[in-house]
Parts: sequence; C-alpha cells; structure tokens
Amino acid sequence: MSLIQTNGIILRVSNFGEFDRYLTVLTPQLGAIEVLAKRVRRAKGGQARSTEVFSLCQFILFQKNDKFKLNQVQLVEGFSGLRTDVVELTCAAHLADIWLTAVRYEESPQSLYELAAYTLYALGTSDMNPLAIVRACEVRVLTQAGFGFYLERCGFCERDVSADPVIDFALAACQPVCERTSCRRALADLRFRYSKDGAAIIALDRQTRAAISYFAEAPLPRLYHFKISERMLTTLADLIPVYLSEHFERYFHKLDFLNKL
Repeated sequence: MSLIQTNGIILRVSNFGEFDRYLTVLTPQLGAIEVLAKRVRRAKGGQARSTEVFSLCQFILFQKNDKFKLNQVQLVEGFSGLRTDVVELTCAAHLADIWLTAVRYEESPQSLYELAAYTLYALGTSDMNPLAIVRACEVRVLTQAGFGFYLERCGFCERDVSADPVIDFALAACQPVCERTSCRRALADLRFRYSKDGAAIIALDRQTRAAISYFAEAPLPRLYHFKISERMLTTLADLIPVYLSEHFERYFHKLDFLNKL
C-alpha cells in the first residue's frame, strides 16, 4: 500500500455504513477516483466540510491497486456560493455528471479538472445566468473530448457555409446541412434512426455560431466573461443537450428539475 498526495474536486458523495462515505473525486493526474472516507460522518468543523460535495481539497490517500482510502484531507476551496442557490447547485450537479462521463475520453484529466474548478467558481460568484455558464462549459467539454461542433461546411457535401448569415444544423446528423436536394435527401435517410425531435433543424445565425466558437476556444480564465441574449440561450438549449447526448451516448437529466420550480 502506497501513500499519495493529490488535489481533487469532490463531485459525488455516497454514505456507506453508519459512519463512512465514498467520495467520487476528479483529480488532475488520476482522473476520477473513488475514495473510501472512514468515520467522516462523525467529523465536525473543517474535516466535515472537506468531505462535502463540490469541495476542492488536498488529499493524502492510501492506494492499493485501484482502490483509495482517505488518510488526510484539507479544504482548499469550498465554493460556498453554490450552497445557497438551488439553481446554481442543480447546474453544478448536472455538470458533475458530464465531467464524470467526459473524463473517460480525455487523454489527460488536467484540462478537465481545471475547467471544473473554474466553472464551479463562476457558478458560485458570477452574476451571469447559470444556464449560460452551463452551455459554455458543455461546449468546452465536448471540444476537449474531441467532439467539437463542425459548423463551417455542410456535413454531407462539404460545401462551405461559413459565410452564410444563417445555417441549418440537423440534429439527426449532428452537423450542418445545406439546401441542396441531395443533402436533404441524405438527411432524410438518417431519420429512421431518430425520434421526431432528432429530425429537427436548428437555425444558427452568425452570432450564435460565434458564441459556440468562443466557448470552444477562449482562454480558460476568460471563458465565462461574455454576454448572451435570451434568444441565443434558447437556441443553445435546443441544440447542445441533443448533441451532448448523441456523442456521450446518454441523457443528462438533472436540469429537468428546474422545470418543476
């Protein structure tokens, strides 16, 4: 059994037995790991806060093969702003599911870990609409995982559509489709694999495409420094969840809770 030290963000907490917890921790070197934290549910003060969800901590762990057990933990950042707003907390839980899925596609988890830290800080401190932060983060995660949006050319005939004021993005194909009859016919041939919603067309104007490009390419410290209209946010809400589910092969449902508020 070896002793290791790492920073990490707790993305899930599961109570185990009477006093213990399992922590799902996103780390910059090891990716996502499960850590058994013995007797922490009896702890008080700083140690208790250091094993709560959405805490960035410095961990000292016992490691045996692929199993980890908590030895010591020190809180670095608690993202306290998240804990007073149900919308921000729900957005963080939604993104945690995405990060834990995306980490399997990352060659190095360092960039995903840094993105998660910046995003949780932005959710807890920014005056922006939390859903705008979610959409920006989703695009960035997709890009880092190798599933970035391809918006410059028709996905069927490769015609350059980058100069078009508005392009049609086909959800069934997860790519742009131009007005050529052959391309529309090729899209129709794909529809049997999708639900009715999967056959929809989303119109993307230049401003919305520019926003997607910014989310994909902006330096991380500047990622959440933008303004976006409600119209654009609605368009992204129609587009990104479908694209995300198609490429990660699962539906992320936690934001559905906000519809009940």
